[in-house]
This record gives sequence, C-alpha cells and structure tokens, in this order.
Amino acid sequence: VIATMVAMTLMLSGCGGKQQRLAAHLEKSKSLLAQGEVDKARIEIKNVLQIDPKMADAYYLAGLIEEKQQEWQKAFGNFQRAVELDPAQHRARVRLGRLYLFGGDTAKAEESAATVLEKLPGDTGALTLKAAVLARNGNVDAAMTMAAAVVERDLAQTDAVALLAGLKTARGDAAGAEQVLSRGIEA
Repeated sequence: VIATMVAMTLMLSGCGGKQQRLAAHLEKSKSLLAQGEVDKARIEIKNVLQIDPKMADAYYLAGLIEEKQQEWQKAFGNFQRAVELDPAQHRARVRLGRLYLFGGDTAKAEESAATVLEKLPGDTGALTLKAAVLARNGNVDAAMTMAAAVVERDLAQTDAVALLAGLKTARGDAAGAEQVLSRGIEA
C-alpha cells in the first residue's frame, strides 16, 4: 500500500530528485523491516522524514519499527502523528487503538475501532480490535463470534487468530484453540 502511494505521488509530481530519494528510502526501510533489520530500517525512515516531515505513511512505518523494539511510547507517538497528518490513515488508527487497549483505555480503543469501521466496515484489523475490546469488557461470547468471523475471512490476521485461540483456551477448549492456531500457522 505504501509503495503504491509513493508511486502515485511520483507520477503526479514528476520524478524529481526529492521524490526519487523519498521513494528509495521508504522502500529500503520497508524491506529492511521485513528482513528484521530494525535499526537500519529506523535510519531509512528518519531519512524519509527529513525529506518530507509530513508524510503520514512514514510515521506509520516508524510506529511499526518502534513496536518491533517494544518502544511503546515512541510507537504511540508515531501512530498518533500519522493519524494527525492523515485522518484516513486507518492502519495507524487501529494500531493506536491496540495500544490504548493494552494500556487499559477501552473507551479510546473502541473509539479507534469505530472510527475505522465507519469508513471501512469490513476492515479486519478494526474488527479484531473491536472483538478484543468486547472481550476486555467481559462480553466474551460476542468477542468470540466476531473474532471467528475475522479468522474465517482472513487467516493471515494474526491478532484475530491469537485472540480467538486465547478466548477458546480461557473457555477450556484447548482442542479448538489448537485448531485455530494450526490453521493460522498454515495460512
């Protein structure tokens, strides 16, 4: 998605030197992060933000980098900045919601999920976040139903797989949890 946005930016603005450097650093950062080279990815994303300090996608990627390092406050700040710069940056909003939930603020987590689902009703990240909020608020049956629906649609949604398996385990259904995890691993 980020690569597509950068490519569109390049087409619209002409392939000037600044845009080429921006695209190169962004792609290199994504590639390094995928390879587990977190420190190198961080350097590349800093280069992107030096070129364009208002690029929401770069802040989203910076947030992912900080999450990998378990730098939760830095991740939160980057996701928050991405959303401030581009309110349609739904992936960052879902990540913010996850951090709110981990911090115990279910109201803000629920608000994050609702904001995304208002624009993208089928967003699996937001649906998973909503299911996690339901579980945290004690509505385990609804959480399981929602998480199961997400898993059926997208087995690659690892958060939904983990949530559903955890809920099944809590309910004493170890075999069901194992089955969900096995299917997720296969995907």
